Amino acid sequence: MRDAPSLTSQSDTSQKSGRSSPVKTFPIIGMEGHVIYSKPLDPDDHALPPELVDLLCDLDTINDKAGIIPKSLKAEIERQDQPDMTLKWIRRSSHVYAPDDEFGLIPGCLITAKNHLSRVKMLVEFAKRARELGFDETMWNNEVHTPTLQFAFRGDQWLDNALVDSLSCMNASPRADYYKFPIPLSRVDYTLFINPAVDKDTRVREAIGSLSAALGGFINHTTSGSFSSFPLALSIETKRYGGDQRKADVQTATWHASQWTFLQSLAGDKISELPFLPGIVVHAHEWKFVATSRKGNETVCGQF
Repeated sequence: MRDAPSLTSQSDTSQKSGRSSPVKTFPIIGMEGHVIYSKPLDPDDHALPPELVDLLCDLDTINDKAGIIPKSLKAEIERQDQPDMTLKWIRRSSHVYAPDDEFGLIPGCLITAKNHLSRVKMLVEFAKRARELGFDETMWNNEVHTPTLQFAFRGDQWLDNALVDSLSCMNASPRADYYKFPIPLSRVDYTLFINPAVDKDTRVREAIGSLSAALGGFINHTTSGSFSSFPLALSIETKRYGGDQRKADVQTATWHASQWTFLQSLAGDKISELPFLPGIVVHAHEWKFVATSRKGNETVCGQF
């Protein structure tokens, strides 16, 4: 487990067009009593919501390589003439495979295990090249992160009517009404969203339609028309290899705080029934889970 990094009080400014914002130190003090704190996600912390502790346990299991590969790939991975050394090492882990249905894979999908692994290896090669050639953040996103998310959520092995999908939101800002901090509006790079059109519960679509009508055509905390009608499930902030960890933490924390303020404006005291908001901070090859919780106007951001 890693502690959330400490932030210096000196402000930095990103030179990327449209993404410039000074890097503040935690706690970040905002208007109307809003404040953001940072602390490690420690499963022994009794203040953590039980649902978040359960998720941290699941992530730890994944980190141990337990049940992370569909069983249909086993034969291809363990074939005698397998040239990939990292795949050969998988044989040492007896608990690495899980039934295909646990991954939501389509039964009898025509995509072969060999093609599946080939695409994964291609993404790995893209990432290696990005690091070796010193790609900037935009190039990392275009060459590595976007293809990875598209493969994860829109690959040939998935159903067309997936409930969860990903979108780039690099130009989407939080609505000013919900952004309470004295730094320029923070953005993130991607979001996972819920597509209510494919939800089998018609009450969900009806509720979202009513909410959109009441709010003037949007149902989340952003100004982006491209996905203003979708509930946002998870945010992803990316940085190139050697990018600014502090800035990524602040961007994620303030984005989440704005989302909390929006949700609180709708739910009132019932916002306490939502235990946390999830996110991911990506630094080149390394993907780290983050989560925020809310009490009153206080947002707490932690990293695992």
